Amino acid sequence: QAMTNCMVTNNFKAGTIALMKNSRLVFRQGYGWRDTNLSVVIHPDNIFRLASVSKPITISAITKLVNDGKLTMNTKVYSFLGIQPWGGVLGDSRITNITVQNLIDHSGGWYGGGSGGEWVFRTIDVSSAMGLTYPAAGSNIASWVFSKPLDFTPGTTNVYSNIGYQMLGRVVEKASGKSYINYLQQDMFWPYGVTNIIQSRSRPNDLNPWEIWYADASVVTLSAVDYPTNLQVRLADGGYYYESFDSFGGLSASALGLCQYMLNYWVGGDRRY
Repeated sequence: QAMTNCMVTNNFKAGTIALMKNSRLVFRQGYGWRDTNLSVVIHPDNIFRLASVSKPITISAITKLVNDGKLTMNTKVYSFLGIQPWGGVLGDSRITNITVQNLIDHSGGWYGGGSGGEWVFRTIDVSSAMGLTYPAAGSNIASWVFSKPLDFTPGTTNVYSNIGYQMLGRVVEKASGKSYINYLQQDMFWPYGVTNIIQSRSRPNDLNPWEIWYADASVVTLSAVDYPTNLQVRLADGGYYYESFDSFGGLSASALGLCQYMLNYWVGGDRRY
């Protein structure tokens, strides 16, 4: 009843819930519709974009790499990554002092909060400014951000930062030698039978067959995923380049998949033993 009340109050058209107790699944249910015509009843295992729920999973990945001796929480991110600032000039000398722990703690030096004004959301602007002929990936965003001044000295305050968590995705890639999603799936999830946490996709035609439709305002904007074309789409259908969001907001999963994650890992932390 609580779930249905929540959906009615917020005018949600689709949702799922899964509950575990004492490491056992005790409840799993889908609510609403999985298609735009509101004709196909949702399945409990349908997949949804996680947005910032991706962040705790990124911390678990970092924690595993630390435990495996690939880096430490005090590792200096700029020198570790080896990504050069766009234009060849570092935007702020304090960037060299940013640690992995700073990024986890949202104290890397960037303002912006969760607003769409952060560079991670402005991939079209970054691609255009850098002269790219493709949508800006996470490494391109890092290069661009490294060429800009910080908003505050790393470690002196905490301001919610998607940029910091996108940087952590690049740390995962550098430390593991794999793409962010491949490291999650191959090293963290598949060994424990977790198969339903995946990379989000931008275009509707690229969505996983188990993924649901996404409601959004009818207003259209330039397609970030199709840059540099002039294609106009809704934000939910490519106006954001979700493939580049990976480690800060670019994962999709089922409710059961998140339960399986929490069964094997502490939220935003180490393996459960």
